[in-house]
Amino acid sequence: MSIEDNADAWVDAWFDLNFLVDEHKVTDVLLPDGTEATLNEAKKWLQDTLGGSTSVSFSIETHNGKQVVLITAEA
Repeated sequence: MSIEDNADAWVDAWFDLNFLVDEHKVTDVLLPDGTEATLNEAKKWLQDTLGGSTSVSFSIETHNGKQVVLITAEA
């Protein structure tokens, strides 16, 4: 994967994450390892993680009684 492809991957992921946060009025994100994160922390994680053969998906889930965006990563 080229540097440009890597940048495209995390920019696309940021867009998808922002869309879900705005659409569902969610403020918290759950990373694949179970860590609760803010939107900015999740964006940093996406930028650091996406590359190579790693891909992510997003879903709205309930965690500790509140809605969160769950990030799932696959290698």
